[in-house]
Amino acid sequence: MDRNSLRQEKLFSAILRNVSDGIVAIDPELQVMFINPAAARMCGWDEETARKKPVQKVLSLTNSVDLSSIIPNALPFDDMPRFFRDVILKNQEGDISIIDGSITKIQTAEGEPPGFILIFRDISEVKKMSAVMDFNASHDAQTGLNNIGTFTRRLQESIDLLKREGGGNTVIGLQIDQYSGINDELGSQAVDELIRQMAVLFRSHIQRQDIAARFSDEGFVFLIRNCTGENAMRVAQRLLKASHTYRFHYSDKEYLISFSIVLEEIKTGDEKADTVLAAVSAGAAKARAEGGDRIYAQ
Repeated sequence: MDRNSLRQEKLFSAILRNVSDGIVAIDPELQVMFINPAAARMCGWDEETARKKPVQKVLSLTNSVDLSSIIPNALPFDDMPRFFRDVILKNQEGDISIIDGSITKIQTAEGEPPGFILIFRDISEVKKMSAVMDFNASHDAQTGLNNIGTFTRRLQESIDLLKREGGGNTVIGLQIDQYSGINDELGSQAVDELIRQMAVLFRSHIQRQDIAARFSDEGFVFLIRNCTGENAMRVAQRLLKASHTYRFHYSDKEYLISFSIVLEEIKTGDEKADTVLAAVSAGAAKARAEGGDRIYAQ
């Protein structure tokens, strides 16, 4: 090998060893010929140990949609690269990463069997950030419940479904009667804590398939699926009873809590989410005007 070729080989080797993407070359028998440090680190293998090992042993790659193995299922049979997204990579310790990448057939001299090059990158942090952003956009930051925009969309979806399939749902609106008094006496930090505690309380009194959301400063709404009439009233009574046994402790003081609750049944599928929520808001105000600590059925 002449000096220029040697210099070029060293340059290519340095590039392969320093890129952040994982690069793995495999031969026609699907054994590892080369693995760069980034790929070895993601797989949990030593570079030397990984060489000549079956690639399926070094790279545990699973399609996140149907849980099929990427290798050999996704190996290209032509000269076009195969791209993959959101693939699960499990390393030797069992830790999981999410990767994107491609598999390309190695161009060889005529008559020589082709191998393959895998290039991939870890997108786990990007996926986590995306999931966090999606959650923050659809949930109330203080309680972790749905925000009202998300609730409104899901309410409208449930109304549209009723029109096609029948049945009935109920929206329960709830306001904390003591919110303003506690806010005036103790300030915003106290009512913030009150709201957080109420969100935890409500989660324990509704079913998994039901939807809870922050409606206003002191208000919450619940979409109770496939539940109307007496069954919906029992849910509301359970929430009201929960307030009677609850005590809010803050700054060495104890406060009794009560709710003003309203029920709005959805039966026809012709309703609009905004109209339903406006009725819920008005009904909760009526329940409070009548003294609070009560259920107002529309």
